[in-house]
Amino acid sequence: MNLVIINTYLAKKCSLRKVSFILLWWCLSGISYTSAAQQWIVKKYEYDSLLNMAYGEAENFLGQTDSLRFDLYLPRCNDPSQISRRPLILFIHGGAFLAGSKEDVSITDFCKQFARRGYVTASMNYRLGFVTDDQSWSCNYPNYSCIFAADTAEWYRAWYRGVQDAKGCLRYLMNRSALYRIDTANVFLGGESAGAFLALGAGLLDDPVERPVQTFALNPLLPPNGGAANCPFYSTGSFPLSAVARPDLGDIDGNIEPTQVSFKIKGILNIYGAMFQDLLQVSGTPLKPSIYSFHQPCDIVVPIDSGRIYEGLSWCMTNG
Repeated sequence: MNLVIINTYLAKKCSLRKVSFILLWWCLSGISYTSAAQQWIVKKYEYDSLLNMAYGEAENFLGQTDSLRFDLYLPRCNDPSQISRRPLILFIHGGAFLAGSKEDVSITDFCKQFARRGYVTASMNYRLGFVTDDQSWSCNYPNYSCIFAADTAEWYRAWYRGVQDAKGCLRYLMNRSALYRIDTANVFLGGESAGAFLALGAGLLDDPVERPVQTFALNPLLPPNGGAANCPFYSTGSFPLSAVARPDLGDIDGNIEPTQVSFKIKGILNIYGAMFQDLLQVSGTPLKPSIYSFHQPCDIVVPIDSGRIYEGLSWCMTNG
């Protein structure tokens, strides 16, 4: 897979649990608020959960329509001293673009922990999957054969669809910011692994010139190997028996839930994620969001500095 990723990082040797508290302080540095700082530190609130709500529909890699859903966690902030609007954090699950869910324990834990501190939090599902190749692979690693894309472009296209979905989910929430009492000036994104790729993309891909060329119309691909029918992302669709079309994926924002609401993404939490290309260049555009990156060495999927995705799994190809 000739795909190079770039991953900047600030911390290598701290536990994941510490990340939430580091993020809290980092968030506080960018939030305008009138109450004491303890508003965002102490777990002082109960919360309500609104689960499995639809935020839109979009066409997946097989040309079929996916119904996209999210979960929302709302702190019960009814005391007279509380601020009228609360910051929003949208957390995005990982799973190598082939698996995972908004119900993943790590993601729901983030949502609940931050809701208890006064944040509106949400977790979302997005379109999974890409066209795998027509060869049969075998290795003692879960879903190993599923990670082999037919070509490098399929990785870009899977990422791009997820970015469009994340932006659509944000716009859905912004259109209902009054209902959910969201502070549109204080919006944050966070994700793990593939979810962090999407958080970075949704927060930084803001100029059409940054759109990857792989997301325009491409030649069709041969059907995947028959074993791919067991891959998680084929489980809800029809396994293709003929060539798989690859149409133009549309503009960088997608078409889910247009909005006229002005909002600002203040920061991005990147846990084990990276960028396929440099999205940090600023040329006549507003300043980019702040970024907190957390990673650890010896990641066999996402190299800690830069490198080819999945390069740590190459030992499987030589039987260890």
